[in-house]
Amino acid sequence: RLNAIAAGYPTVLMGDFNAHPDSPCHQIFTAVTDRPEPVAGPFRNVWEEPFPGTFHNFTGQSDQRHIDWILYRGPLNVKSRQVIQATFEDYFPSDHFPVHVAFGFSATD
Repeated sequence: RLNAIAAGYPTVLMGDFNAHPDSPCHQIFTAVTDRPEPVAGPFRNVWEEPFPGTFHNFTGQSDQRHIDWILYRGPLNVKSRQVIQATFEDYFPSDHFPVHVAFGFSATD
């Protein structure tokens, strides 16, 4: 389905992939290949190395695994990004920290 969306259109792909950016899964989305049709990308990760940990197993202490990604392609640029480590009414809403990004849009990008 991702290949049906033209590479020049703004596209955001996000989720709990349970895989680190060194994984084959991440490479499927981010690798630039010489194939006539890329598998799905190339997408860019909103974060760069060192990647922030997003899994904490309800402890509030990251285990340093970056397994929740926000990937993008097309005429978007990252304005801000954040791994939210706050509690809500003294509880963590998930065993993963929420991730947030604000994009800008540029028709010339």
